[in-house]
Amino acid sequence: MSLTKPTTDVEPDESGSRFQSGTFSLSVGPDARHFEIHEAVLFQSPVLALFCTAEFKEKHDRHITLPDDDPEIFGHLIHYLYAQDFNTKASTKKASVIGKELGTMYILAEKYQLNRLKQLTVTKLKAVMKPQTNPIQIIEMAQCVYANIPDTDEHFRNYFLSVLPECLTVLSLAQVTTLAKDVVPTNQLWKDIFEASIKLVATKNEEISAFKISLRGNKQMHSELKENFTGLERAKKRIESKHHDKHPDCTWCK
Repeated sequence: MSLTKPTTDVEPDESGSRFQSGTFSLSVGPDARHFEIHEAVLFQSPVLALFCTAEFKEKHDRHITLPDDDPEIFGHLIHYLYAQDFNTKASTKKASVIGKELGTMYILAEKYQLNRLKQLTVTKLKAVMKPQTNPIQIIEMAQCVYANIPDTDEHFRNYFLSVLPECLTVLSLAQVTTLAKDVVPTNQLWKDIFEASIKLVATKNEEISAFKISLRGNKQMHSELKENFTGLERAKKRIESKHHDKHPDCTWCK
């Protein structure tokens, strides 16, 4: 049977009728963690909605098995489907751990075609993952996300490209070398890193050129000020000399 999947997530039901719909049980992760979710809530995801509507075994059993998903992060996804938000408990975890969780959440949002969740996840990434303090963690997270999203993705790539130049500025040459050696890159990731590096070098060269021009300008200004000061000193001496010639007994001159 041929199926056409919608390309955007469905508007959440604000009427409360979703709680009156039947439920599906879900077994998530290798240990089959159990979740019970209202059918109408699942409809926010075009992918999960197929299990409820298409002539699949899951529709008749009202049970969905998702062995490849992280159950903890999937729990955050379920919370989002009900509340349109989710909590990573940022105050109790390191930024690098939260970044990894948010990266996994973005992958799930892409997998289940939840566009608004992707946007929300990027917003949380911007608040937590700072290039000044987490440059390596950001690049490692990007390695994982890039491997699980299409090259046409916009939300995560726009975020990553916005923080990448500062990450590269903070990292030392040794750290960049280690990343290149230890982290197996995806083509798109390292294409973006390469292009960002080229732009960064060009920007730095422009800044250096501007600084040199400014420095030359400052030297010229200093020279002109010195000449003006010397001229003022000479003029002062001429005035004092003329005054002394006319008033040899002036106590002010002495």
